[in-house]
Amino acid sequence: MIHPPLKWTAGAPMGWNSWAAYADKIDAKRYLGSAAFVKDELVPKGFGNHKLVYVNLDAFWSRLDAVQLRDAVATIKAMHGSDGTRFEPGIYWTPFAYWSDDLDAYVEGTMMKYRYRDILLKAPDGSLLPKVDGGLAIDPSHPGTKARTAYYLQQFMNLGFQYLKLDFLSHGALEGVHFDPMVQTGIQAYNAGMKQIVDEVGDRMFLSLSIAPLFPSGYGHARRLSCDTKGHINGGDQSTEYMLNSLTYGWWSNGSLYITDPDHVVLGESADQGARNVAEGKSRLLSAVISGE
Repeated sequence: MIHPPLKWTAGAPMGWNSWAAYADKIDAKRYLGSAAFVKDELVPKGFGNHKLVYVNLDAFWSRLDAVQLRDAVATIKAMHGSDGTRFEPGIYWTPFAYWSDDLDAYVEGTMMKYRYRDILLKAPDGSLLPKVDGGLAIDPSHPGTKARTAYYLQQFMNLGFQYLKLDFLSHGALEGVHFDPMVQTGIQAYNAGMKQIVDEVGDRMFLSLSIAPLFPSGYGHARRLSCDTKGHINGGDQSTEYMLNSLTYGWWSNGSLYITDPDHVVLGESADQGARNVAEGKSRLLSAVISGE
């Protein structure tokens, strides 16, 4: 009631994501080849939702240069299935996590005014906070962070991306000494950072939140219910059983807070920890169906 969810009327998005198939080996040829396979082989068999399929780049999309990225987006948007299915491109970004050790690198969108060491979240003694999951926390309250956010979001929208997966968002909620003295807690900083994203994007992109605080809500259309579903049917931290356990306890957030998103469900046998047989693949597919709609 205090902070209503973002509204999305087009139904739960469905599509393909580059991570388990290619990870850091993604390139333009593999991205567009996968899109063509989805169009030619999967869509005629019913793949998609409301005659719409998303073809999403995950991390390491920077392996595509500016021209390749622009041309790939245009190619995806020009595709149509034989039944009229449309295709839209999606992309990935981590607004509050920095994955390099080059602290002197200039922050994008700041006209070389700030370096990354300036915008990283600090401890009370002025030192950097330790890495979490391999990434350094970025301070959402810093003006350099705000300029960086505006820069990236404008680039994504100008290119024509319709879907944005925002990952490792909990980095923005970590406690520390923030640049803005009025920001006293990590959640306060997270609120400010996410509000800027929503204000910048408006209703121009579907926002899917990953590794994100459940509350405060209202900053994304969807939120990951669990992490990737791969490996075994049960027993592992990325198993089908694990994802369904998340559904058991998180079902109530669907509709009231977000569209629940079962995240990256790996079906192909040659993908990273892909399904080893048809039964395992079906279990993953059906678990995604009941979790995501």
